[in-house]
Amino acid sequence: MYIGGLASGLDTQAIIGQLMQVERIPLQRLEQRRASFQTKDEAWQQVNTKLSALRSAVDGFVGDRSLEAFMSGTSTHPERASVSVTGSPELQSLTFTVDALARAHHIVSADFGSATDTVGAGTFTLTVDGVDHDIVTDASTTLAQLADQIDDLGVGVSASVLKVSDTVSKLSLTADTTGSDSVFTATGDQAGLATFDTVRTGQDAQLTMGGLTVTRSTNVVTDLIDGVTIDLVSEGPEEVTITTSRDLEAATEGIKSFVDALNSAIDTLKSLSRYDSESGKGGPLLGDATARSILTQLQTSVTEIVQGGTFSHSSAIGLEITRDGRFELDETKLQSALSTDFTGVASLLSRSGSATDARVEYVRSTDETTPGVYDIVITRAARVAAVSGAVYASPDADLTFDVVSGAKAAQVTVSAGASLGEAITQVNNQLRALGIDSITASDDGGAMRLEESRHGSAVSFTVSNSGTLGLDGSFTGEDVEGTIDGVAGTGSGQSLTTSSGDVAGLTLRILATQTEVDGAGGTLALGQVLPSNGIAGNVSAALSPLEGTGGSVARAREHWEAQIGIVDDQIERFDARLDRVQEELIMRFATLETTMSRLQSQQGWLQSQLAGLQQQG
Repeated sequence: MYIGGLASGLDTQAIIGQLMQVERIPLQRLEQRRASFQTKDEAWQQVNTKLSALRSAVDGFVGDRSLEAFMSGTSTHPERASVSVTGSPELQSLTFTVDALARAHHIVSADFGSATDTVGAGTFTLTVDGVDHDIVTDASTTLAQLADQIDDLGVGVSASVLKVSDTVSKLSLTADTTGSDSVFTATGDQAGLATFDTVRTGQDAQLTMGGLTVTRSTNVVTDLIDGVTIDLVSEGPEEVTITTSRDLEAATEGIKSFVDALNSAIDTLKSLSRYDSESGKGGPLLGDATARSILTQLQTSVTEIVQGGTFSHSSAIGLEITRDGRFELDETKLQSALSTDFTGVASLLSRSGSATDARVEYVRSTDETTPGVYDIVITRAARVAAVSGAVYASPDADLTFDVVSGAKAAQVTVSAGASLGEAITQVNNQLRALGIDSITASDDGGAMRLEESRHGSAVSFTVSNSGTLGLDGSFTGEDVEGTIDGVAGTGSGQSLTTSSGDVAGLTLRILATQTEVDGAGGTLALGQVLPSNGIAGNVSAALSPLEGTGGSVARAREHWEAQIGIVDDQIERFDARLDRVQEELIMRFATLETTMSRLQSQQGWLQSQLAGLQQQG
């Protein structure tokens, strides 16, 4: 505690406070330095947020078919069938009539007075999918209680009490699903439950397309056109035409969102790096080489030339860089480009690729892939698992054999006396019925052949007990082998992927056959592949080294966080030193007051002694 200046007359507390203010000047400089570092770290947090938003926007445009997602569907008679796009369908039209809607099976019992009427003792049986489900009632069981017990069965039939009038109620049973498979039956030996009237028979939806009839168990049809959901609304003779088309407005909005995210990142970097001549102050990232590099990379990733498509520059579709470094989108010019050459715009914006040989298909590339022209050489083509048996002879008795494909097993039978054609039909029908739809039987020069439709070493099947068919054994496919730009690829079925060099992350589908490879002497050249990043791919590649724990932004933050930690340690040590200095000052001033008080006391004594001597003299 402070000692007041009673002896000295000094304001010791104020003096110590002023001396401590002088001592704190270096601490204030440390705190200002920490605040500066903290501002820089917070600035990088802002940059990271903007770059993350840009990543989310750019990811929607990186894929080869990214713009294909902007599709719309129309129906000429939405009162019959409406349409919604749920995926990336092809451009097409489909015409049909809605002959029948899918309905759930619905039956009702005989009349009861009300829901509280008892149904009497007995057994009620509900038969669903050929399985009987019994409920035993007693003399006190009411109609409402029976409905609850039926619901509790959980067998796909919902029960309720239907109030027809004030004096008539019925037990109402409805299938939970629509379609012809929803039909069920109910009966009971209780009065009023012996027979049920059919309100509506369960039926499939039926569409007619010329001479083709299509049925579905539901009115929501999701598998007629890939990426399109058709909702059947009502039956009628009118022909309904469903059309999928490109949604240019939605595509424009999507591209605009990407540009907005890009500009937002650019604006943030410029604002944080700007020098304000009016205030004489600079942003927290003024002069920061990393921030300047990021800004330049983002701008050049959009403006650089893109090879391989109709459009080679962003300005061709209305995307121009302005004098202040931002990007401006001319929506009218963009929509004109989309309407005249949608594929060209997609190639400019998104990653894409082409091959000079029709037996090569570009699949994908990544941020690691450098655009260019690369040679493709194949040393082995992908093969499917297959076996050809012995020359076929009609069996004298039914011949049953086993086929195992993955987790699926099927036991198929060739009937006695069946010709090869009949045997092939029998085998294929039984394999399909038992869930194996990727293996097909065919005629291979008078022998039965079983062949997988899927390529590669990950696919195999086993045949046993085939007798005179000669098909027994285990059979596995082979993966493609080859190089892209001299870099050995990894095969997976027909897909060939590289993981190093300029072609890292590039995936191709190789359609060449082993016969073609063998005919070329074991080494088949398949021309070149030309991967292109597109604008979105360029931006994605620019973002890639900035992201993640080892990215430039994270390293910048780590630097400033480390500097903050160093200053925090210095502040902590300086605070401890200030505490010691303050304690020392307090002790010194306390000693001063004590000494002065003692001296003043001695002075008073001496003065009193002198006064006494003067009186005696």
